[in-house]
Order: sequence, then structure tokens, then C-alpha cells
Amino acid sequence: MPHTASELSKAETLIIGRVQREIYSKEFACLTAGKNISKDSPLRKQNPYMDKEGLLRIGGRLNHAALNTGEKFPLVIPGRSHIATLLVRHFHEKDKHQDRTFTEGSVRTAGFWIIGAKKCIDRTFDKQGPRERAQYFLEKVETRATHPTYTTHKCAFLSCTTGKVGLTTEKRITAYFTAVCPVDGSNVPLGIQTTGNKEEEEEEEEEEEEEEEEEPEENRTVMASLGL
Repeated sequence: MPHTASELSKAETLIIGRVQREIYSKEFACLTAGKNISKDSPLRKQNPYMDKEGLLRIGGRLNHAALNTGEKFPLVIPGRSHIATLLVRHFHEKDKHQDRTFTEGSVRTAGFWIIGAKKCIDRTFDKQGPRERAQYFLEKVETRATHPTYTTHKCAFLSCTTGKVGLTTEKRITAYFTAVCPVDGSNVPLGIQTTGNKEEEEEEEEEEEEEEEEEPEENRTVMASLGL
């Protein structure tokens, strides 16, 4: 006969409570006596408190948030405990072997706060070894051989302006390029291209080259007098 939800909840409370009291016995003693926990405690920044069932939960300022109790005040899970390893394995497999960020987020969303979560997750991953992530199905656009992904492009003329560049006036033409999806006809932006007046630039370059080639008349006179 399968266990009921209430039985599973009681078992979870007993197991987590026992592990918490074994590792955080000093913190339990301070909270029971109404004192602040020691500054050397690994829970000093989490502002922990004891709930009605005698379990340690993370404190905070989310009393009025539209979240359940587990998300607002997650249960404290020691990072070196076997429970933390089991939780990491469970949610890592549930998330189809995604990276550490996904696993850590899933654990906290479920109402558990692993102390030193990053080290615990990395340690668990190293023991498990590399796993392949789930590959999602490809879109229809990527698999239809008769219709390449993007075969048609559009060019929309935006503006033609002139501007000063040094002592010259430059003409600038701006165009907007898009690609048309062959399946639904949607436009995918490719970018905006701005070009200058190439004719004026080429003329300026030619004039500069001519000036460099032409020697001053004084230089030619001096060279002739020297017999060069």
C-alpha cells in the first residue's frame, strides 16, 4: 500500500529535523533560549528561526509576498549532509541535466536552502560525471529541405543626408535590410547600413596623390643649379 501525502510530509519533517539538530545543535540552543546565534555560525547571515514544527528556516522580509511558505522561508539544509546530495541529484535529473544555475533554482523553488549550495552542487556533479543534456526538437523552418530558412531579402530606403567632414561635405545614405521567412512571411531585421559619398572621397584621394607627386618649383631650381 503506497504512503499517503501526510505520511510523507511527517517523514520529511522528522528526517530534516534530525539532520538539522545534529549539525546545528548550537544554533538550536541559542534560538531556544531566545539568544542571538554566534558570529562564527554559518547561518549568521541567513537570520534563521524555528517554525511550529521545530525546523530551522531562513528568515527574511517576504512575509507579505504572494508566495508559499517554502519559497518565502525555505528549510535549512546542511551542505555536507546526504540529504543535500539527494536533493541535488533529484532536481538535476528533473531539469534534464542542466547547469548549476537551473539546479540551484529548482532546489530553492521547492522550499529548500542548501548552505554552501554552489560547492555542494559542484561536488555532486563531479561525482556523477558528465551527462548529456536533453536536446529539444528542431523547428519546422530548420528541417524543411524544400524551403531554405531565408531566401528573400528586402531593402528599405530610410534617408539621404549630407554632413560636414572637415572642410568637405559628405552625402550619407541609410538603408534598412530585412530577411523574409519563407514559412510565415515574417521579416527578420538584419541591420542598418550607412554609406558615405565615395565619389568625393575618391576625388580627394586623387588630389592628394597629385600634390605629393608634384614637386615645388623652388626645389626644381635648386636641383638644376647643382647639376642634378
